[in-house]
Amino acid sequence: MASADGLGITTLAWTVQPWRREPVRAAAALLILAATVAGSWWYSGEWFFGLMAGVILWGSIGSFFVTSRFVLDDEGVAVDSPFLKRRRRWDEIRAWYVDRHGVTLSPFAGKSWLEAYRSVRLLFGDRERH
Repeated sequence: MASADGLGITTLAWTVQPWRREPVRAAAALLILAATVAGSWWYSGEWFFGLMAGVILWGSIGSFFVTSRFVLDDEGVAVDSPFLKRRRRWDEIRAWYVDRHGVTLSPFAGKSWLEAYRSVRLLFGDRERH
């Protein structure tokens, strides 16, 4: 949704739910999660290890199942999701990289191993397929 008020401030905001875009992948991920929990519980004989396996695996795939909100405005970019809340001003962005799922806004002029921790990842919104 884009809006402009009388002050000349323009905002572009959208939400993304990756699991809705790829329901087969979501079902497979949930099946693997359940199998991992059950297998860990069965193999160890302790429910605690099954729970820990589920928590660890969910930490890896959880962002696929939550709704993320992205906002671009005159001041910068904001990402709001249950696992991450991040805001960057435009003057902090030094490079950007586009791929088929979204764009990465980096505070580094070149590639850096710190990008995974310092950059902002914007997912493209859901769109109709023709």
